[in-house]
Amino acid sequence: MTKIRFFVFVIALSFLNGSSAWAAKTATVSFDEAPLFEKPDKKSKVVERLRNGSIITTANDPKEGFYRARTPTGASGYIPSEMVNFYAASERTQGVSQGTKGFTKVSFEVFGGLSLFKYSEANALIASDFNGIQNGLSFGGELGFWPTRVFGFILRAEYLSKAVIANESTTNTDYNIGATSLPIYLGINLRFLNEKKVSASLSLLPGYTLINQLTGRASALPASDQTVFSAKALSYLAKLDLAVSLTQKLFVFGEGGYRYSKSASITPTTAGAGCVIFQTSGAYVPISLNSSGPFFDGGLGLRF
Repeated sequence: MTKIRFFVFVIALSFLNGSSAWAAKTATVSFDEAPLFEKPDKKSKVVERLRNGSIITTANDPKEGFYRARTPTGASGYIPSEMVNFYAASERTQGVSQGTKGFTKVSFEVFGGLSLFKYSEANALIASDFNGIQNGLSFGGELGFWPTRVFGFILRAEYLSKAVIANESTTNTDYNIGATSLPIYLGINLRFLNEKKVSASLSLLPGYTLINQLTGRASALPASDQTVFSAKALSYLAKLDLAVSLTQKLFVFGEGGYRYSKSASITPTTAGAGCVIFQTSGAYVPISLNSSGPFFDGGLGLRF
């Protein structure tokens, strides 16, 4: 009888210990591609990788910087404590989404690519068949803040540029022509795809073009002898992004969309001899600067 009581006690104690290991906390994973390790050691085998926002069950207390966890697939292992978010019982009982409540994330992107625009009015000033001031390079950066997994705010700055040489056939004079634009945007981003390694989103960004400038000068003249069209304008941008995760924080992405930025008609300012190639019948006429058009970029990004 004594032996029977001893075994019953051991079995009961084991059951209580096992229950207490899982008694308790439901949590969400706060990083994409979060590893679930076989042991509480980052060098051990990865049992499973978890998506950002995945709901898991964890033990009450961390062990050596890891929580013992069980995933929805039934896999168990250890997840780094910094990759887990917990919520109060009152939040869970009220039906608060654990994939979105309290979710904050910052992203930073740098990009470069091709912008397809055409300064039609400026081209027409130079010659009826001239199309040199079009399709320039663009580069810039984006800062994103994500209050939820699917909705974010985007601050974006771009720089567009195009340089070309135009020849005035009557005097056989070359002119250096340059077009630059610096729009700033603040708007929203909606993620409609958020898979394990791939995400896709749509951005709608109103903004303002701080610099929209067209300059010209004769190549043989000093840089101070130039004609400048300069204006500011409202700008709007819509784009689609496709991102692929390389690591937990680093990702590459491609984007394409349409940018609208067109100034009112403006008369240029002239210094020194100016740029007579912009004149019509010996006088400067007002034109608008239009850098509207589709664009295609690629770049690198970081999640924090």
